[in-house]
Amino acid sequence: AIVPTMAIAAPASPLQGPYSPALVDASLALQESHEALKAASAVNDAAEAKAEAWVREHPQPKSRKGIRKWIKKASKVNDALVRPSWLELLSAEEAFAAAQIRLAKVTPADERDLLMMACHAVIYDEVTLTRQNSAPISRVVAYHLLKFRLPGMA
Repeated sequence: AIVPTMAIAAPASPLQGPYSPALVDASLALQESHEALKAASAVNDAAEAKAEAWVREHPQPKSRKGIRKWIKKASKVNDALVRPSWLELLSAEEAFAAAQIRLAKVTPADERDLLMMACHAVIYDEVTLTRQNSAPISRVVAYHLLKFRLPGMA
């Protein structure tokens, strides 16, 4: 093992704080909502796998009457297995989208805050959702970058 003989200070970085309290709070909320979204997505994926397994184990019959019964039964099975987790996933997505907007609404105090917002945009504006992720953080970062660099523009 290498034992350091003297402590070397890390170089100053814009990624080191302090950040505005509103940005820190919004960042923590966004991280928590993203974790909840990943958990809800995993639960939904497992439920969909169970429903798909049921379909494989119970093939569609050939007769018209059998097909009608099978469709009704498959619908009930799907509703029982997938619907609750799907609704939970949609709820988690709404919370995640709200957390994205909350972070986007933070007015950066300086370029350090703006850089941290840009880092969050890179991570969270690319998250795949069942609806379109409109990259709200990226849009605000671009706006504030213009304000900081070209004060007369915005």
